[in-house]
Amino acid sequence: MNTQQNILLVTVLYNERFDQTRTYRTLLQGNDNVLVIENSPEPLNSKSDLPASWHYISFPENPGLGTAYNYAADFARQHGYEWILLTDQDTTFPAGILEKYQDAIKTQPAIKLFCPQVSICPNRFMSPVPMRRYRCRIRSEAPLAEIDLHSYAIINSGMLIHVETFIAAGGYRPEVKLDFSDFQFLERFRKVSAKAFVIDAVCLQEFSNEVHSAEQKMNRYRLFCRSLGNFICADSKDQKYIRRIVFRRACSLALSEKTFRPFIIFLTDYLR
Repeated sequence: MNTQQNILLVTVLYNERFDQTRTYRTLLQGNDNVLVIENSPEPLNSKSDLPASWHYISFPENPGLGTAYNYAADFARQHGYEWILLTDQDTTFPAGILEKYQDAIKTQPAIKLFCPQVSICPNRFMSPVPMRRYRCRIRSEAPLAEIDLHSYAIINSGMLIHVETFIAAGGYRPEVKLDFSDFQFLERFRKVSAKAFVIDAVCLQEFSNEVHSAEQKMNRYRLFCRSLGNFICADSKDQKYIRRIVFRRACSLALSEKTFRPFIIFLTDYLR
């Protein structure tokens, strides 16, 4: 079934064919209003590979999620879409979720951001979950209906966002390229619209980019440091909580890998 014309489905790809992704198989396939943004250094997709009605752009310099989502919002406004649905390649969406988003838009006209419950396995939810001092944990349950964006964290994939409100809030901060890009966006968004609505649908989030070798872990931590090094707290006094999160990850990685390298990365790529 095709989506209603007011929602643009947006997916960001990295080193994967679009038709091999969980998001394609469970959400995008059969829909017309799709924008594919590819951040792969060597693109694996092209416009000619996609359904004729789909839109495609490649950013081989991999500028990050924020740049991709900001591009999507501008594209949506230029082409007359009222809403964008953000997805990544590792999310499995349940059948009928687009109809649930549409119903929620109609019944909750004051809400400008909708999201599903997101689990990593049965009864283990990663979004939305309570957040305190930028820290949140996997929970055995997730809320439904209206939530306060000052109290809950929501991951990027699955967020349905009103385009004009997205733009009024300033969109994503491009410098926060990966980790905490969703936290940074919500800090901006809640200044314009402080409520979100959780629809009655559960998505499954999987992780295809897990790292195993010590060098991969160091490189992944370096990206983490660079992303959070650009994070700007709504209250500057809270910046210490971000620094604490980054340093604790350095400690954990140093212990598990028995090396001081994470502390060097912390100094050069976070504090810099």
